[in-house]
Amino acid sequence: RTMASAATSNSNSAPRRRANHHYTIIPLTKRHPRTRLDVLPFIILYLGATAYEHRLVSNNDTDSDVHAPNSTPDDEPWHHLLPDALLPLAMICHVALRLACVWNVLIRAKVGYKRCDASASALSSSSSWTHVLVVPPVGGSGGGPGIAPISGDKKGGVATVDFRQIRFRCCLLDGTNGRDDEMDGIWTAACDDISGDETTGTVTGNGIINESSNSRYTGSADDAPSMFHTLHFPIDLPLQFYALWTGHCTTQSLADTAEIYGNNNHPIPIPPISALLSHQLLQPFFLFQLLCVMLWSLDEYWYYAIFTLVMLVIFEWTVAFNRLKSLQRLRETLRPPVPLWAFRSERWGAIMSNELVAGDVVSLTSSNSVGSAIGVGGRGGNRRDAHDHEGGTHVPCDLLLLKGGAVVNEAVLTGESVPQIKEGVEGLIVQAGSEASLDVEEPSHKRSVLFGGTLLMNHTPFAPENASESAGIDSIPQPPDGGLITLVLRTGFDTVQGSLLRTMVHSTVSASGQSDGINTMDTYIFVALLLLCAVAS
Repeated sequence: RTMASAATSNSNSAPRRRANHHYTIIPLTKRHPRTRLDVLPFIILYLGATAYEHRLVSNNDTDSDVHAPNSTPDDEPWHHLLPDALLPLAMICHVALRLACVWNVLIRAKVGYKRCDASASALSSSSSWTHVLVVPPVGGSGGGPGIAPISGDKKGGVATVDFRQIRFRCCLLDGTNGRDDEMDGIWTAACDDISGDETTGTVTGNGIINESSNSRYTGSADDAPSMFHTLHFPIDLPLQFYALWTGHCTTQSLADTAEIYGNNNHPIPIPPISALLSHQLLQPFFLFQLLCVMLWSLDEYWYYAIFTLVMLVIFEWTVAFNRLKSLQRLRETLRPPVPLWAFRSERWGAIMSNELVAGDVVSLTSSNSVGSAIGVGGRGGNRRDAHDHEGGTHVPCDLLLLKGGAVVNEAVLTGESVPQIKEGVEGLIVQAGSEASLDVEEPSHKRSVLFGGTLLMNHTPFAPENASESAGIDSIPQPPDGGLITLVLRTGFDTVQGSLLRTMVHSTVSASGQSDGINTMDTYIFVALLLLCAVAS
């Protein structure tokens, strides 16, 4: 990467570490089907009950010859009745355990998986990891716990987990102590060139984050409870970095960034109606109603029982169908990709907005004539997007305004109808100093950030002078469309708009991990009381 020379920053500045994501991540190894806790113990129990029953039958045949002719069944020992009750009880327990695995993720992880150690001292056994148990923070919007498969090239030293549109990474190489040099190297290499000090990286030394607490963990890596971390986007680097960054100058840098961070997509999975319906039919309240229908059928109320069963299935089908339609409507609200100019390999080129990656330098205008300017068909050109009800351009992702000024409508995120004035990062550097770090949550720093989903109503481009003799962003020539020069900070579901969209997708799952308020502790107590009343009657 070609970087211009810059003034060195303070060598005593504190290193930046990845922010704590507060998720507890436990590696798992999937059990063999024969060794699952809901398979092997019950096979032994079934075989034992069958052998015990066979032995008692043989003993009864032998004892029948010596028993008195007038003996009655009441004279039989109580243990002779045990086989008749043992097998049904084992079947009931087996079914209950399988249903508990469906209702509770923690029970499912205990039954079908084996927990593994995720500390740095146990990374040598990471080859056996197949899944992870992800427990979101209490009170958060991430829903309940879940089990996700491990992807990525574990042989190459990196394990990747995609959990509800959130990507976690774990470095498995010995001696890394949790550092993700492949990911952090994209930005720290540039920081080192800027500062001339290797201590300015995002993660240095033993900087491990403790996912189970609210504080940063900087102790020994052997004591760290987990080695997984979220993606580190360039949102907290020195301000001087943004003044000197000129985009991805090599195809290798672009390919590595796209592989680690992904593109600017918002994929919303649409499950089949059969999966949603089966999830509804396995809920405890429906199973209780099904049991009632079976009891009514045994009591010669089978006309009423069949009618009730059909109505229950139809009701559950409508619930599953409404959930499916909600996801489809949410997917339809996503805007189609639009053509943009991106500065890659030291020249401007036309790409689509869903091809953007973190670190891209792109041009953004407040008009809708980008497509005709770059010759991209489809929805480009002078044709207005059907989603656009106001004049302007929708920001495709979270961008940092490097040069120029803009007027942005952020009502979609904040509800504030008054447009906001945005300024380039140069003014922020003058105000805070080049050694300060960017903070997208700081109000003064937000004046230089264009958040995804907002509406760019007007812009004032900046025309650099003598770009060939300048350094950093001043060396970037004026874009062909005369737009704002911006830097991609976050893409996809990691943007502010993407996080809201992710919350809406998983809004049907409550913080306790149950769905629709049905599968809760109150429902369990209610069903248990109804069951006691049924048995008593």
